[in-house]
Parts: sequence; C-alpha cells; structure tokens
Amino acid sequence: MKIVEYSKQDISAFFQLRKAQSNKSDYGKFLVIAGSVGMTGALRLCVDSCYRSGAGLVYYTATKKYMMEYDALTVEGITVPLEDIKEHIQNKDCICIGCGLSLNEQNHLLLKRVLELSKCHVIVDATALKMIALEKDLLKRYKGRMTILPHPGEMSVLMGMSIDEIQKDRVNTAY
Repeated sequence: MKIVEYSKQDISAFFQLRKAQSNKSDYGKFLVIAGSVGMTGALRLCVDSCYRSGAGLVYYTATKKYMMEYDALTVEGITVPLEDIKEHIQNKDCICIGCGLSLNEQNHLLLKRVLELSKCHVIVDATALKMIALEKDLLKRYKGRMTILPHPGEMSVLMGMSIDEIQKDRVNTAY
C-alpha cells in the first residue's frame, strides 16, 4: 500500500480543458454502486461528484423496482438494472461502491463480484468497507488499483483500533 500526498499543482494537472471536438465517452465511464431505500442522497452525491470531477459517463445501479425513483435523482446519470450488473462491471474505467448501501448478503455478494470481475480502479467507501471488515480476504481478491475512503469510525472497524488511537496518528495508521 502506498500513501500519496498531492499539492494543488499536482491536482490541477488532472483537470485540463476539454477538446472542442470530443464527446462524453472520451472522459471515462464510471459505475456507481450506491444508495438504498432511505439513502438515495448518498447515490446522488456520488453521481454528482463523479461528474464534477470530470467523468464523461456515469452509470449507477438500481433494482428494477426502484429505477424510476432513482432516475429522478440525477440529470445525466444512466441507470443500470442491478440484475444486469455483470456486463457493466467489466467495461468501466472506475467503479465506486458502498455509499449508502444496505449492509446485507445481496450487497456483500455484489461487492465480491465487483472485486472478482473488475479490472479497473475501484473506490471502496462506507458500507463496502464494513463488508471488508467482516471478510478481510476480500481485499486479496482484487488485483487492480483500489482506493479506500474510511472515516475514523470505519477505519476503527477495519483496523480493530479505537477512534482515539486512529486520530492520534492517522497517516501511520492508514499506512
């Protein structure tokens, strides 16, 4: 694992002006696996963040039962039926999983499938981190690039440490 610290200059290099002759697919295809009943705001924030950071196309999952409700949340996001997720896992540039997901067996299996089938950069947050804490071998399954985004409470569960211990030395705890 490697910790990288970026300066403002480093970050600005990632955000270049878009070419006049380009289209959405030139700027990356992202898949967001987030949200659940009562936690749709997490999905919306995640999809909006993808667009704000430069993603060209952002797909997000929903069961067929909730697709219309989720469609009302975003202006540009593209809904992927959860039942058809396998083909979408394999052809994206980045996958974000966990924000606002319910902690249940179906989502646990979904996380396993993402880590087994995906070859792109995977961002793991929130509930997906709790699932990893329950089954740490999940991290070993994934051979690609992964970013985890734990807040101190989630890091506490992952590391088996108190929040106070983590807060005293966040960088070395993460490393």
